[in-house]
Amino acid sequence: MNTELQNDYENLQAFWDKVFSMNEEEFREYVAEIDKDNDWRELAPAEKLLTAIETLKDCNKLLDYGCGTGWGAIAMAKFGATQIDAVETSKNAVDQAWLWIKAFEVVSRINAFKIDNNWLDSVASERYSGILCSNVLDVIPTEASDAIIKNFARITAPGAKLIIGMNFYQEPSADPAKNIEVKEGVHIFYDGILRLVSRTDEEWADIFSKYFTVEKIDHFAWEGETTERRRIFYLSK
Repeated sequence: MNTELQNDYENLQAFWDKVFSMNEEEFREYVAEIDKDNDWRELAPAEKLLTAIETLKDCNKLLDYGCGTGWGAIAMAKFGATQIDAVETSKNAVDQAWLWIKAFEVVSRINAFKIDNNWLDSVASERYSGILCSNVLDVIPTEASDAIIKNFARITAPGAKLIIGMNFYQEPSADPAKNIEVKEGVHIFYDGILRLVSRTDEEWADIFSKYFTVEKIDHFAWEGETTERRRIFYLSK
């Protein structure tokens, strides 16, 4: 990775660590009122993501890569999965994930921990039979995402299933008035922070097809969005 994009990557990680910071006292007050058997569904950004995640429930060993606050790992556990590693480069995200994991009483099924950018290199080959990776690959530099996808192919067993969540495609176009910058054709920066690597469905499918079978591409919207433009890639090995 060139020096400029490496610096951008480090700035990006600092940005997300700040995003995941929280008031723990307010959090504890909130979780005191939750329905532990049902409210975990509300953590997911969209119902279609839960439908996708449910397809992983029978996998023996699962990885939630870039787990954020742990909503995906918790969903996998609630659907019946028993061996889940949930990993993040943000310490604040992992700390928050553990609070949710405890709140929804799935501690015995999930191991959440902080990793560095090279962690995948140390994972044994064919370790996992399923992977969830949502809102990660298209918000980091392309060199980093390419390395992650290649490692996913190495650490998954034959027959493994992968669910990859993506943001929507946006035409890469700089707009100095809005402080939007484009680097290397696809890296879109807002206020100096990389927020999107914008590739079409077909471009992402071509990348995944080097290592996996693309079984299906589905589209969904976050709450409040009127058009289903975000992507879910169903992959198999």
